[in-house]
Amino acid sequence: MIIKYSKTKPNSDILKHCFWEYKLTLQDIEEYINSNDIRLKKFVFEKIFCNSHNVLNDLMIFDKDSLFKLIKSYNVPNFNHTFLDLRYRIVKHLLLGEDVKIPELKWKL
Repeated sequence: MIIKYSKTKPNSDILKHCFWEYKLTLQDIEEYINSNDIRLKKFVFEKIFCNSHNVLNDLMIFDKDSLFKLIKSYNVPNFNHTFLDLRYRIVKHLLLGEDVKIPELKWKL
């Protein structure tokens, strides 16, 4: 199953859950994701990817091409590796349609 891409806008939940330690505004986030600076985009992507309560929806603040490039180039860190690796495989499967092994979600009889 692939989730259809649908562009969204940054929202207050993203600030609350992903950028709580920064004094950023929604306008700042919007500027970062529309910037030509890949470092700013990666910063926003990684904060959302690691901390969002609604990761699939919140990642769609990026344009489709940028989002897919950011997903493909993401390297799962050692910190919180088990959780983030599972999240990464789920995102790759649902947004990119990649066939990934997710034994944790496999039906068992």
